[in-house]
Amino acid sequence: MFSKKKRFSARQAAMTAFFSMLSFPALLTCSNLVLPRERDTVLCPKNVAILAENYARAYAASPTRYHWGGQDFIDKKNPARTLSIDCSGLVVNCYFYAAKEAGYELLFNDAAVADFYRKYAMPIKNPRAGDIVFMGSLRGTPTHMGIFIKREGGRVWFIDATLNLEENINGVTYRSWSETDPRINSFGRLMLKHPY
Repeated sequence: MFSKKKRFSARQAAMTAFFSMLSFPALLTCSNLVLPRERDTVLCPKNVAILAENYARAYAASPTRYHWGGQDFIDKKNPARTLSIDCSGLVVNCYFYAAKEAGYELLFNDAAVADFYRKYAMPIKNPRAGDIVFMGSLRGTPTHMGIFIKREGGRVWFIDATLNLEENINGVTYRSWSETDPRINSFGRLMLKHPY
């Protein structure tokens, strides 16, 4: 049996832990709980999103091939070299370039699709160019992602890296799906580390 002093100490420790958690903003969604964000974290500004879109377009214009785990950077010295990249590698690299150019930092060095979805992107309903489109064949945690470009004519346009032999796709492409396509799960806006 605990003494009153020990019970008080355990209760006091629990209350201290609880109230310390409340001092940090937490991102809550219906499907998950994300650990508290750092105080210097901001939602991706429009200028960074535009830069990310431009880098995605540069990848789409470069020779690429899909390679799971691939993260080749754009090779300015040898633009004819075929780049190996996957969907998360594309998004990581586009935002790495964009954030660095605008004076921001990523909250990670590398991240999988599920990490982007659960930890590093804020769910949004109305994406702007450069935001993230989360995709997958099943509802719930997405298994694929790309850089959102626009909604037009009932279609969602995006740039992604994939391998789909039926559609003759191997690498980074600019393409679209119907807005009602069940493979489109949701949209997200990346969180970045503020420059100061």
